[in-house]
Amino acid sequence: MEISDEVRKRFGYKIKDDTVRDIAMNRLYIGVMEYRGIVNEVYCEPIVSNEVFEKACKNAKKRKLSHWRADYLFKNKVYCQNCEVYMSQTCGMGKKKKIYSYYICPKCGKRVSESRIVDSKHFQLQKITNEYFAEDAGYFDKKKAIAKLRDKQKQLVEKTKRQVLDVDTFYELYISYNQEIDSLQSKLDRIVIKSSIFSELDNSFKKEIISKYIKEVRVEFLKKSYITQLVLY
Repeated sequence: MEISDEVRKRFGYKIKDDTVRDIAMNRLYIGVMEYRGIVNEVYCEPIVSNEVFEKACKNAKKRKLSHWRADYLFKNKVYCQNCEVYMSQTCGMGKKKKIYSYYICPKCGKRVSESRIVDSKHFQLQKITNEYFAEDAGYFDKKKAIAKLRDKQKQLVEKTKRQVLDVDTFYELYISYNQEIDSLQSKLDRIVIKSSIFSELDNSFKKEIISKYIKEVRVEFLKKSYITQLVLY
């Protein structure tokens, strides 16, 4: 999660923490290609050593045992208008071991519940969710494109069996088709679930929508309460 956050900050590229884990455990980076039980140990030049790769795999396989891990939807976006600083993240655990996320001001020490932000801005969050899914059009075109790419992959397999195509070219083309299929399938999945409401989406989807449309969550603390405002891009 820290790596994915750092990539986003440095390069403006959004990458999921699960994708970072998959990359860390991909043997292609040490020059090894695996496909349907076939292993090519010298497929390409490695870009990391075996030692570094094994260390990365060991860390990627770790599971954090602590229950105190929260997945903050508005990380680095909540702003205290009273103190004019961004608020940090913290969490607490309820009686039923449910984790509650909060944002706390480093100056005044006042905090805001993430669930309160979501509840109070439900209609606005749903509006940007509808807008997000409305941008993904062409459901059947994407489905046809995926089918064509899968046919091309089948043709590659047949050509390789007949030794018309060498193994290296097969891998290169097959992987490129796979990447196109994954990209199209990701867009297709989003169109399929476009009828879902914001609260029913998983956190990775929520964060993607928030990251795209919401610049800041401004909080103004009053005497006994606070008010929140979503600032959109």
